Amino acid sequence: MPGYKIFEERYLNIYKEEGIAPNEIKIGLLDFLREIRGGTEGIPRLSSFMVVGIDEVLYLAEDREKISLAIHKILQSAAATLERKMVEVQISCIERRGRRF
Repeated sequence: MPGYKIFEERYLNIYKEEGIAPNEIKIGLLDFLREIRGGTEGIPRLSSFMVVGIDEVLYLAEDREKISLAIHKILQSAAATLERKMVEVQISCIERRGRRF
């Protein structure tokens, strides 16, 4: 079932033989959020995105809780439409040892 899948980048098949295959369209988090806030009409049915950069956005944010909530609301608002269009979204982050979100 299409939807949002969140995982650490180290689980991709470029690092592990049995890893996750990356989706075909690679896009930064902020660009993806802009795209879906502008309306999902321009997103083709059955497309697949690999969204990167959530770790950097959260790490650099002054108010991580506020930013996390805003990201959540945007993703949630588009979830039903993207699911109807069978759009798959991978959200990949990099493990940050010693850094707390």
